[in-house]
Amino acid sequence: MSRDTESDATDELLALAARDDLDEGRALTILRSPFCSPEVAHRISENKRILGSHKVRELICSVRGVPNGQVLDLLATLPWLSLLLLAQAPQTPPLVRRQAERRLIEKVPRLTSGEKIALARRAHRKLLRVVAATGSGEVLQALLENPRLTETDIQVLLAQEKPPTEVFVALIRNPRWSRRRGVRMAIARNRAAPLPIALSAMAQLAPGELSDIAEDQTVDARVRRAASALKDRERTE
Repeated sequence: MSRDTESDATDELLALAARDDLDEGRALTILRSPFCSPEVAHRISENKRILGSHKVRELICSVRGVPNGQVLDLLATLPWLSLLLLAQAPQTPPLVRRQAERRLIEKVPRLTSGEKIALARRAHRKLLRVVAATGSGEVLQALLENPRLTETDIQVLLAQEKPPTEVFVALIRNPRWSRRRGVRMAIARNRAAPLPIALSAMAQLAPGELSDIAEDQTVDARVRRAASALKDRERTE
């Protein structure tokens, strides 16, 4: 498409944005257009009636070139779900994505239990520790059901200083993750894991894995002794 054609499309959007009968649906359509410019987004933002829609405010933030000061003001008014969508959308400008993510992290402690559970099911990697730090079993169970979650993410989560006890409880009870040897090894090696859970995590580990735990001086001595005993028992059976 030629620059003249793009310019004509943007001018048309600008004219539509300036109409007195602009409604939320049309505003959203305009903001989603690939020809929506910062000027068009600004014209829509001047319509206080339309700006009352959090979805409109969300899409204004996603338009590349909107002044950072305006974006920050709008982000401060957005609900957690809009912030999450901005943080995860590929088309969101990188700076806005980071700012939305930061706002969301600040908002997490004030979310209701239901909102935290919903966030846990959709969170991406940079939010995992924040969500896990809530210490709520229901939130952690929801986090473990998150399709974005990988075994590497869980190992990173367990590598943080003193993960909440509820993290270990949720993992050992989760049918998807409790069967993963890498997860079991990470639990057994973690000094913050309650002893019964650490011992349970070693069940069904291979002799070589038990040897690794038994010889790892960073592991709790009681867990190392148990790993050594399990290894010896398996060799004699």
